[in-house]
Amino acid sequence: MAAARTASVVAELHPLVIVALADHQTRAKYMGAQEVFGALFGTHHGRQVEICNSFELLVTPGPDGPIVDREYLEQRSAAFKEVFKTFELLGWYTTASEITPAHHFIHRQMLAFTELPLLLTLSTSAPQAGLPVALYEAFLDLNGPEQVMQFASVPCDIATEEAERIGVEHVAQMLTSGVGTTSETTAHLTGMYNAIGMLHTRMAALRDHVDAVLQGQVTATPASLRAIRGLLSRLPVVSSPGFAADTLRESNDVLLMAYLATLTTGCSTMNEFIDHSSLLRRSRW
Repeated sequence: MAAARTASVVAELHPLVIVALADHQTRAKYMGAQEVFGALFGTHHGRQVEICNSFELLVTPGPDGPIVDREYLEQRSAAFKEVFKTFELLGWYTTASEITPAHHFIHRQMLAFTELPLLLTLSTSAPQAGLPVALYEAFLDLNGPEQVMQFASVPCDIATEEAERIGVEHVAQMLTSGVGTTSETTAHLTGMYNAIGMLHTRMAALRDHVDAVLQGQVTATPASLRAIRGLLSRLPVVSSPGFAADTLRESNDVLLMAYLATLTTGCSTMNEFIDHSSLLRRSRW
């Protein structure tokens, strides 16, 4: 249970973390696991904390409580910092309706990796209003001669970027049967695509009309020529040098972003392969 205390930080949580946590819980549930654990990554500037990403943790039962695989955590943290230079380990997450002594035991282990680890919980109990997530920070409370670890609730807002909003919307539109419905973004892009296709068809009709006039197959009328001239006069920027330079620059930016995304995906796949290979070798030894 969280203690009544003013939090030392204010957090922003990205939907990508919630989606990853829910996916982790769904996969673990079908494998028979009751609770999942993972690490939180993001930025920390003063009192402002932004939780941007996460990855799963390897936790094994121990005599005193769950044991976090330190080697695996250090490897994944190093891999994350190579790709995201400004990110740092912010804490960990789990799926629980309330904080138990086992969570205290894990939190003490996370203190070895970050000075002020945060705890993000996803409640899997009965449905409730709003998002079933809560964020906590730990502090030491004097209980007589002993110091007892307590958890205080941290104010948390949802922060999204355009790419995240589009991705989360697509996920939210998926049906349980696996058939996807059309999202607002898809409908908007489909409308733009149809409008461009219609414009292309009508421009082709005008071009065919001008060709027929030049070949003497059709007699030109002043009204049709004025209409064609008026349409072309609305597009002077297309033939300007500045438009060509801007288009080339934006095209190069898009290609570079796609190339960077491909490299990032490749690095992530290679890191997972190395991690799995290391675990396989340790199990054989």
